[in-house]
Amino acid sequence: MTKILRVGMLTPIAKLNPTAPEHETALVLKLVLDTPYAALPGKAELEPVLFAGPLERVGSSEPPVYRARVRDGIRFSDGLPLAAHHVAASLRHARLIREQAQIAVEEPWVVFTLRKPNGRFDLSLGHQQCGIYRPHGASLIGTGPFAFAPDSRPERVHLLRNPNARRRPPLDEIVFEAHAPDREGRPTALYEALARGALDVTTVLPPDGSNRLEGLRQTQLPGPSTGSLFLNTQSPRLRQAAVRQALAHGVDRHAVAADAYRNPLAFAATSLLPRGLAVAPVRDGLTFDPARAKALLAAAGTAAPRQLSLLVTWAPRPYLPRPRQTAELLRSQLATLGVALELVHTHSLDEFLKAEASGRCDLVLAGWTAETLDPCDYLECHLSSARIPGESSHEDSTNNGRLRSPEMEQLLLGYRADRRHEQLVAIMDLLTKEAPLVPLIYGAITFVHAFRVTGLRPSSLSLLDLAAVDLLGQG
Repeated sequence: MTKILRVGMLTPIAKLNPTAPEHETALVLKLVLDTPYAALPGKAELEPVLFAGPLERVGSSEPPVYRARVRDGIRFSDGLPLAAHHVAASLRHARLIREQAQIAVEEPWVVFTLRKPNGRFDLSLGHQQCGIYRPHGASLIGTGPFAFAPDSRPERVHLLRNPNARRRPPLDEIVFEAHAPDREGRPTALYEALARGALDVTTVLPPDGSNRLEGLRQTQLPGPSTGSLFLNTQSPRLRQAAVRQALAHGVDRHAVAADAYRNPLAFAATSLLPRGLAVAPVRDGLTFDPARAKALLAAAGTAAPRQLSLLVTWAPRPYLPRPRQTAELLRSQLATLGVALELVHTHSLDEFLKAEASGRCDLVLAGWTAETLDPCDYLECHLSSARIPGESSHEDSTNNGRLRSPEMEQLLLGYRADRRHEQLVAIMDLLTKEAPLVPLIYGAITFVHAFRVTGLRPSSLSLLDLAAVDLLGQG
């Protein structure tokens, strides 16, 4: 009997591109494209996948030069052996790598000459952008445990077992089906598909969502993501840092977490960096202090805003399980400061991305899930001026605060180079001073699945390793 796992999504896979930022796309591509290194389930560090071992430094020149040998015996799903020039070709399309290093090929070695210091360049090579592939029409051919079927389409991505995979998965096929949220942003269609047994697993339902569903199991684990309220520093109403600080001090993060999770102390954010990305986490100074918030607004005089617009993400995400409900709570909290919020709802990924890129809204309710184990990558996509949506060609750009700060750029560059704790403290201090965002809650990976599904294990980056899944009673 053919083993077919049916996975529920909220968003169609609009583009098969390793640089695509969304959770669902990464979940699919993880099964098709291997990266040179990977954060594997149960491991805190990277392990070599397509490379035979860790990066080797070549000589002692500055900037440093590293090389890695491509592992023997790896083949693409169509049988072609993987070579160093395939790896280099894919990595040259990965902006994260291209901006950091020049890439050369000395078969079977790939050689990296860094453009700027990076104490953990190997972490970048575990990014989903670094999935190695060969183009095949509108699709991709990879070396992972699965390959795209000819009938695959955005609303129904169909994967078949890769006959040449290095590890043979228990499943024969995986089907990802999109069930769009309703006009109120609720995953009604996804609930219905699970209830009638048309799906086996999903990772996109809000916590406790399976309470209404019989015969299903829900598992929730902390994940490396943060949901944030972004304050547009380019908005005429928010250009003064003191005004942004006032709004930040008017947000009760514990109440936001309590509205989203049963155990708010575990999820209320105290810093932008989610747990697991910083060896010694640093708290920010954005405390809930309504009296201070009102005093700052009073001091701002006519510059204090009376009404602001808030762009709300289109559907539940790992870092915002109930975005519309959270938006309403924020509206009530800021109303106590005399600031009215106009909620701008979106109903699809494209609609949200267009509104985000326009920069017209004063506030944005969104977030981000870490794509590498490197805290530098996470900080840069939120705080670097090169990551402003609509102005950046980076796919992983979530600087919705639209911060432009030469001081922040220097701090980010220095922290990437040598990872000193005092530099991280300085970054958080400047974030508190400029207040381009308020980290609200840490995300969770919540997966709902039928009892016959076994072997579900999340990686360190919150993506389920569906290649290890099996189905009881089949085969």
